[in-house]
Amino acid sequence: MDPEQPASGAPRPALADVYRRSTTVATRVIADETLIVPFRGTLASLRQIFALNPVAAFVWGRIDGATSLTAIVDAVLERFEVTREEAEADLLALIVELAAIGLVEPAPGSGAPPAP
Repeated sequence: MDPEQPASGAPRPALADVYRRSTTVATRVIADETLIVPFRGTLASLRQIFALNPVAAFVWGRIDGATSLTAIVDAVLERFEVTREEAEADLLALIVELAAIGLVEPAPGSGAPPAP
C-alpha cells in the first residue's frame, strides 16, 4: 500500500491544504464534550453522533475553510505537548477519517484532493 494514500483510495491530504466542515453537520458542546451530528434535510441522523476527544475538538474548531492544515498543526503545537511529526501525522490521519465519513471536505480552490 502506498504510504501517501489512505486505505479509502483517496489521495492523502497535504499540510498546505485547507478543509472546511461539511454543511450537513451540526456541532454541539455538551458537558465539555464536542458532538457532531450529521443531518440530511431537516432530520438529524441520531444513529451517527460523533464524540470528539479534546485534541480532535481543538482541531475541529479550526477547520474553517480558510486555515491551512499547517496552521492547525502550529496551533496544536502551541496548545499540546506533542512533537511536530506526531501532530502532522495525527492531523492528516484525522482529516482522512473525517473526510471518509463526510464530516469535512476540501475548501473550494484549496488544492486539496476531492472527498472520496
